[in-house]
Amino acid sequence: MSGSSPTQAPATGATGQLGLLPTPAFTAPTAGQTVLTVGAGEEFSTLSAAIAASSNGDLIEVQAGTYTNDFSVINDRVTIEGVGGMVNLVATTTPPNDKAILVTNTDITIENVAFSGSTVPDALGGNGAGIRYQAGNMTLINDEFTDNQDGLLADPDPSGTITIDHSVFDNNGVSNPSLAGYGYTHNLYVNEVGQLTIENSVFEHANVGHEIKSRADNTTIENNLIEDTATGTASYEIDLPDGGNAVVENNTIEKGPDAQNNNVIHFGGEGIPYANSALTVSGNTFVNDRGASTAMLLNQTIYTVTVDGNTLDNFTAKQLGSGPADYTDNWNGTGTEFADSSSSSFAGSSNTQYFTDAAPHSVTLTTTGAAVVGGSGLLTVADLAGHVTVVGGAGGVDFTEAKGVGGSEIITAAGAQDAISVGGQDVINSGGADLITTGAGNVSVAITGSAGVEAGAGSNGWAVSGAADINITAGSGLGSDTVNVLGGAHATVTGAGSYLQLVNAGGTSDISFAQNGALLQASVVGGASSTNMYGGTMVMTTSGGSAGTDVTFGAGNVLMTSAGADTVQAGSGNETIIVSGAAQIFEGSGALSVYGRSDGAGATVYGAGGTTLLAGDTGNIHYLGGAAAATVISNLARDFIEGGAGHLTITGPGSDEQIAGGSGGITLSTTGGADAVTTAAGATDSIAVVFGSTILSNGTDQIDLGTGNFNVTVTGASTVQGSTGNSHYTF
Repeated sequence: MSGSSPTQAPATGATGQLGLLPTPAFTAPTAGQTVLTVGAGEEFSTLSAAIAASSNGDLIEVQAGTYTNDFSVINDRVTIEGVGGMVNLVATTTPPNDKAILVTNTDITIENVAFSGSTVPDALGGNGAGIRYQAGNMTLINDEFTDNQDGLLADPDPSGTITIDHSVFDNNGVSNPSLAGYGYTHNLYVNEVGQLTIENSVFEHANVGHEIKSRADNTTIENNLIEDTATGTASYEIDLPDGGNAVVENNTIEKGPDAQNNNVIHFGGEGIPYANSALTVSGNTFVNDRGASTAMLLNQTIYTVTVDGNTLDNFTAKQLGSGPADYTDNWNGTGTEFADSSSSSFAGSSNTQYFTDAAPHSVTLTTTGAAVVGGSGLLTVADLAGHVTVVGGAGGVDFTEAKGVGGSEIITAAGAQDAISVGGQDVINSGGADLITTGAGNVSVAITGSAGVEAGAGSNGWAVSGAADINITAGSGLGSDTVNVLGGAHATVTGAGSYLQLVNAGGTSDISFAQNGALLQASVVGGASSTNMYGGTMVMTTSGGSAGTDVTFGAGNVLMTSAGADTVQAGSGNETIIVSGAAQIFEGSGALSVYGRSDGAGATVYGAGGTTLLAGDTGNIHYLGGAAAATVISNLARDFIEGGAGHLTITGPGSDEQIAGGSGGITLSTTGGADAVTTAAGATDSIAVVFGSTILSNGTDQIDLGTGNFNVTVTGASTVQGSTGNSHYTF
């Protein structure tokens, strides 16, 4: 079904058809919304160029066609919509972010876009995705994911949501057992987000991995076609390894003859499940094309699953499943009802070791699916198999992982002291005072306690709601990490790597990161911001609203887009700050450029003796001179420039500006005209203006007038010359 939109279609051997709802209409631009267009002859020729120029709330319309190696990291809340047909984003090389064709860090809607060919080398985990979700609320409508290592791979964001509607996930995963992603890549893999909703979509032909894998707190899977068909090699059709509140309803789900696992739905088994986990499986059609070993359900939690009103084609009563469940009103494919039944046995108990005493214990895990739970004594675990679960108790856990394995979950207890060393693709929930060491695998880590981290060369995701010191040891040519700092949390990030992203949502972040021979430094406090470091430049975007972000830059070049009431202390590098909100910017020792972008609120720049460029597409920037001599180059209209105790030099083509000299005097030489200039009593000023400016001279001034009409009032001891127009003078 690759290459087509989801339509009404039966699964192999199904007795009925899947009734997908009509595809939703495209999103129409709202009143006042900025629309950016992409395609041949349009405003932008590539999607990446449009994304780089976008702002929060924009609609990006992309003409149908193929866009090869058009990679982007998205930090603004935008809608991307294919028009006139499907937009095909095709990767033929490794994405420069080592993650995905699109990497998303905020709320986004994507419609009518296909993603294919995304791969990442084994050394970086073999985990390339069509989309790498890292934060926010994502909506996918009528999209396709084909022939990627992962279709969609989502990092943890406990407050985030992902909604998938009328979309196709086909033939994603790694089928070669000698490659790193084999068995760890899936059509869809969602880590710990608040809500995952999948509806009216098709999932088929996953390679070895799962059709759908979700660690979300809440998962809703309704009205979909999920199938292996005759050639698919998927493992589970639906894998819910951490439990959670889940609903699987009104789907057609087929287990193919070449499937890697006997079970259709897996609940729990890779970790202590979410508290109050619950699973309801109702109104579905299950089709068994694998044979007598197939089971519909494997429940490895202590929670009872509700299985009601399903049709199970080619299943016997013994194949309904294992683990706690209540079975009611279920039918086989010939129309015969299964007898209602209940099971209370815990399917995972035979492979789980529990320690409840205060003695130390040492365990070696040699089989996948094994689990061990520690007590008040130190638990030492050597993992030789991968895909295991380790839960540390009050006594702490010392976990090491053999080379070449991964897929495990490690959970540490609040207040415990733990040491975790991994090299593969693992999930870590760090609640204690932990030392975490990672290797080349892609690790997802949630830190609620306090952790010290030595991060290797993988593409790792760190969600910090406690305190973390993260040192990235990959080196400037490797590593691609994302750090999400939640409200009240504190993260310090040091080291070196090819790419670093830090998303701050009300927390505190301190960055000192080496890249391409440059040291990039910043401190970020409060507000909402996203910072990307690549190519030796720090690129930061803040969100709008009254709760601004406090940013202090150190060394390194900076490109910042400030949309809120931010406070920014510039540093020693070359810094460009684009403002659309009421930011307060304090000049540092480096070169500072401030660009206005539809700035209605009015940013304020505090000079400190350097040179500041004011530019952009709008004025309304207020510059205040300080005690030291400074220079302003004004390329804008309608700015307010005010001198201080230091002498202020003002040049450039700016026009229609309000200029107030301070006690240190001003030297003004602009070519834009129509300025309103006031000098301070007792100051010495030199003013050269053109094109009809208004001047109130209170100091000892030398005033040179160009062409045009001027209005000059002199109250001090000034000299006025020039003017070829009709001017008015008052002395």
